[in-house]
Amino acid sequence: MGLEYTFLTASQLSLAQMKKTVYSLIRTIDDEILVGEDPKIPAFHSDLLSCWVFSNNRGLEMFSEYYKMDLQYDVEFDLFLDEYEKGEEAMLRLIGEIMRIDNSDCVILANGDMPIVMRRNGKTIVDDSRWVERGEFPYEALGVDFDWGVIPYD
Repeated sequence: MGLEYTFLTASQLSLAQMKKTVYSLIRTIDDEILVGEDPKIPAFHSDLLSCWVFSNNRGLEMFSEYYKMDLQYDVEFDLFLDEYEKGEEAMLRLIGEIMRIDNSDCVILANGDMPIVMRRNGKTIVDDSRWVERGEFPYEALGVDFDWGVIPYD
């Protein structure tokens, strides 16, 4: 158990494509990935993080309404505390790769509810106003162009 992040995306990839994409990208982080046994809740585990891919859950409905996006997938990350800095960078590289593959609207949440990155209509905003001091989180690891700004949060 460690730091938790959530990547919500309006991707039009099929669930099978999303799982395959996440799995192949995690393999670029660590060759020795453990895959969970339950096919309904695909879990991928490496030395830096654990990751689960969900579709059609209650949280997606709530966040879809809040952000006015047709969110299809909830990709949950749990970064291990002893390697959290490497885990944050690896997670952001993985999410950035998904963002480059699929140009859909998306949001990255810290601690399950605080938006730190949002892409809407092709424009990506990074909000560090409530999270960490600028420069303390490796947003550049996303590998996508972004602007600094404020994302609505209640």
